[in-house]
Amino acid sequence: MAAQNDHIWMLAARSLSGELTPEQQHELEQALLNDPSLNYVMEVMQAVWASQPAVDPEYAESRYKSLIAELRASNPNQFETNDPILSADDQVDDLQIVPLYRRWKTWAYGLTAAAAMLVAGFFYFQPNKADSVSSAPVLAQEVSTKNGSKTSLILPDGSKVWLNAGSKLVYDKQFGQKLREVRLTGEAYFDVTHDKSRPFIIHTDQMDIRVLGTAFNVKCYPGEGKTEAALVRGSIEVTMRNRNEKFVLKPNEKLVLNSPTSAPQLEGKVNPAQTIAKAPLVVIAPLTPSVQDEAVIVETSWLENKLIFQEETFQEVALKMERWYGVTIRFTDPSLGRVRLTGSFENENINQALTALQYIARFKYHMEKDIITISK
Repeated sequence: MAAQNDHIWMLAARSLSGELTPEQQHELEQALLNDPSLNYVMEVMQAVWASQPAVDPEYAESRYKSLIAELRASNPNQFETNDPILSADDQVDDLQIVPLYRRWKTWAYGLTAAAAMLVAGFFYFQPNKADSVSSAPVLAQEVSTKNGSKTSLILPDGSKVWLNAGSKLVYDKQFGQKLREVRLTGEAYFDVTHDKSRPFIIHTDQMDIRVLGTAFNVKCYPGEGKTEAALVRGSIEVTMRNRNEKFVLKPNEKLVLNSPTSAPQLEGKVNPAQTIAKAPLVVIAPLTPSVQDEAVIVETSWLENKLIFQEETFQEVALKMERWYGVTIRFTDPSLGRVRLTGSFENENINQALTALQYIARFKYHMEKDIITISK
């Protein structure tokens, strides 16, 4: 096992330095496919490889001379140099110094290997209560974001996923071997690699989405009262959970599934029957162009770092702002949550955003740390 892991780290390091042969590239891709947890290792290694160390000229020169002295002491007859950094007393007749760019690359290569071993240790040497002799395989890979942050990842099959704030994506160790299945909580944009033999399936609490190769957005935040699937290109099949219904979406269409239990609270209604009458359980509609910029689609505007809301209640906007800014928003008067708002934010901070909303709705707010209280 140790020899096999060392071989994988060697392939990963050669991949970063651009030294892989086509055969080795295929071998590395197969390793990532067979063990999805290695994708996290690769991300760490890539981050280390891309980083640039801070430069301290005095320390660098001192350390450089120290290394020269060590090399001179260990084997004075093997190297030679006329390095201008060294003083006359430092010069050695038979000392050859590795050029600076090669020293940096060697340092990065070594640091990358160290990072790989550190992350590998995390996966392979965690204690197993059931078996103290051998570690259990990783059964699931989880990627999540906190409120106020977003991230992206590439799945073992090459499909790309962008996760919005307060979201979680989970897939198991067998991903891609027969089926490509993930479970989503929150919001994500998928750009799925086409593979007719292995359908890609997204599971949410309210629906399952089956695709072959396409780009689409899925929003399924707990407690929001509705789940959305918005198709940008390709085709997707949406199956309602606990109901014998399927829907096939065309490009530039979205499906909205309203929850009868949660929708009244979001809409500020008392009678659930009235709410259902105004908001059918399943709605298929065109994607929504932004009134500020028709080239931007509201459903995927978060990918462009834009928070857009159109004719939405203050309560709904507050939920978006909580995730966007990483805050908690409370209403002292429920009627404020029913006020409908239209607007967009891009570079505004939370105070600027709330001040802008005060031009639309009459309210005042108090902020203490990350808790915001909205009142009349």
